[in-house]
Amino acid sequence: MNNSLSHTQLVEIINAFLDKYHSDLSYCHGADHVRRVAKLAVKIGKVEKVDLELVEIAALLHDIGVVPLAWGRHASGKDDNEFQEFLGTYALPSYDHAEVGALIAERFLNQYNYP
Repeated sequence: MNNSLSHTQLVEIINAFLDKYHSDLSYCHGADHVRRVAKLAVKIGKVEKVDLELVEIAALLHDIGVVPLAWGRHASGKDDNEFQEFLGTYALPSYDHAEVGALIAERFLNQYNYP
């Protein structure tokens, strides 16, 4: 991939991002979960002989859409469905964390000129 950062540098930046934004989320979607998924994805990627750098980046960012949904829900005191419906209607393009995450990941990677 043609970018200005090495893979190692980008992984360090993503890990700092996870520590800042994912560290206080639940065990199900927090930074520990994301890092476990990334390790497993790389392990599977080795067997499948795929681009391990791409797999690791994607795995590290796979739950990034949970952040705005979880933060807002806790701040508002609303139940999950009501809050996600509000976000999907008024603030975000969706209340599906995968769709929101794809947008965040794209914008995050664009900051570092990473395709």
